[in-house]
Formats: sequence, C-alpha cells, structure tokens
Amino acid sequence: MDDGRMADALLLASIGGEDLWNKVQKRFMKKEPKPYMKVVAALMQKDLGSLVEGRPLASWRETLAMLCTYAPRGQWAELAQALAAKLAAAGQTAPATLCYICAGNADQATAMWCSSYKAGEGKRHSVELLQSVMEKALVMLKATGSRTTSPNLSTVVNEYVEMLVAQGQLSVAMK
Repeated sequence: MDDGRMADALLLASIGGEDLWNKVQKRFMKKEPKPYMKVVAALMQKDLGSLVEGRPLASWRETLAMLCTYAPRGQWAELAQALAAKLAAAGQTAPATLCYICAGNADQATAMWCSSYKAGEGKRHSVELLQSVMEKALVMLKATGSRTTSPNLSTVVNEYVEMLVAQGQLSVAMK
C-alpha cells in the first residue's frame, strides 16, 4: 500500500482474513480522492447515517434512492426522517415532505403541508387549501395504518371547522 499498489493490497487482503480485508478496505477508501468513494465506503460499511449527513442537499433524490435500495427494514424510517429533517432545516419543503411520507411519519408530513398551506394562503381560497391539507393527511394516516390522530392533523381539522362555521356552513362543519 505504501508503494501505491492498492489493487495488489486489496487482492492480498482478500485472502488474508476478514480483519485484514476490513483494514485495507478502510485505508483504500480514505486514500481514494474521488467523491463517489465516500458513497461506496458508506454502503460497504453499512453506515447509511453518514451517507445522509454527508451528501449534498442537491443530491437528495439519489440519497433517498440509495436508502430505498440499501437501508435495512429496521433503519429505513429513521434514515428517511433524518434526510427529511435535513431538507426541512434547509427550507426545502417539498423534498422534506416526500421523505416524511416515505418514512411513514404522518405528523411531520402534515406539518410540512401546513407550512405550504400557510405560504400559499393568499393565492387560493384558504378553505380549499385547508381541505386539501386535511385530505392528504387523512389519506396518509390511513395508508400508514395509524390509529391515532396526529397533533398537526387535529390543528388542521380545528382550523377547517372554524372556517366553515365562520362562513355559515354549520351543517358541513358538524360532519
């Protein structure tokens, strides 16, 4: 390895046992300057958390695709939520919402839809926007099999009912 003969080092390490293989592999990954090698290293070491943390936000689609492909079932939701939180912190609402949906987090997806609703409040009739958010949230809850109502959904339903009552549509609000 010191002479720069990485291919030979990897070949010899492959027959030298698992510990030697892992050491040589890690050293190779650190020494290799190509950007895709960080992705390969994260996948080989099964460290998808560092993949989520280290990938640029502009590559969120590729990161989500790698999570879909390589994340173990038990880590999938946690990793998708971590990616969603990273995107949400950067103000990328639509991608964050998609990642929360993928993670099955109905409450956070509803929160994202609510923030989009509040941003677009002057553009469309607010009852229509609020109804759209409520419908999406209810479908999400049904799809995830959740038996409890999320706090964000409760807030949306309350706002929707208040708007209907304020418009004199008491019979519709009671349903």
